[in-house]
Amino acid sequence: MTKIYIDTNIFASFYHSMSDNYSVLDELNQHVNSLIFTKQTLNEFYRTRLNVIKQAKDSLNNNMKIKSFSSSILNKNNDFIELNSIKNTFSRKLADVNSYLDSILDIKNDSFADKFYLLTNNNNVSVFPVTKTNIEAAKDRKALGNPPTSSNKYTIGDEVIWESILENIDDDLIIVTRDKTYIENIHILQEEFIKVTGKKLISVEQNISSALRKIGEIPSNSLIVEEENIRDDANVKLGASFCPICNHSLVTIVNDEGNGKITIGVQCENCMYTNWVF
Repeated sequence: MTKIYIDTNIFASFYHSMSDNYSVLDELNQHVNSLIFTKQTLNEFYRTRLNVIKQAKDSLNNNMKIKSFSSSILNKNNDFIELNSIKNTFSRKLADVNSYLDSILDIKNDSFADKFYLLTNNNNVSVFPVTKTNIEAAKDRKALGNPPTSSNKYTIGDEVIWESILENIDDDLIIVTRDKTYIENIHILQEEFIKVTGKKLISVEQNISSALRKIGEIPSNSLIVEEENIRDDANVKLGASFCPICNHSLVTIVNDEGNGKITIGVQCENCMYTNWVF
């Protein structure tokens, strides 16, 4: 049987999306026997959602705050009185939105996170543990520069995930990710995978629908549409200047191989949030 591993950045993209359609999680529930996760993947997703909520709240209050103003010459002016009334209504609504953001810190009040939790806690889904041995091996992998690793990251999340998969997988595997360290080093990873596990790393895909086709399943139209919405959303965010997570500046990632330079994504210089064109 072939298993599918879906990287954190894929779920983070759906969470960041402007779309309210969560059909991707509903569809994945139909393929629970084919899915694997690692404990590191789950931790990364939950950290990401907390950062997204915190950043949304900070941006909301920084951009929507209205300063108080009073003047004796305006105190009896009807327009000024009405303006103050509007301001008070606005402030109450702002407080309501802040309360909503506080409420979705609880996973049960966050529709996407709640569905993600139910999916990953399904008894038929494999969640591989992360051991101290995995962490030490990941540190060595990082030090040696062996993929999957990124030279511009100080953390070892990708390395830990890979070590956890190598130790626990008993099946052929398809990885769904937009992380360049997997995409660009597919042949190296395939060689290591078969050497360590005796199984095949079949491919690295950038869409869940593509992975489902690889295992002989037909993805739903709703999943395909949702992935297209994510792609459109990613293209919109390529024009942004600041990270949606930590509000630091974004830098453009350019591929200058071949004829001319092509923008392939943006990356935060602080938290390493990355948004690839795919």
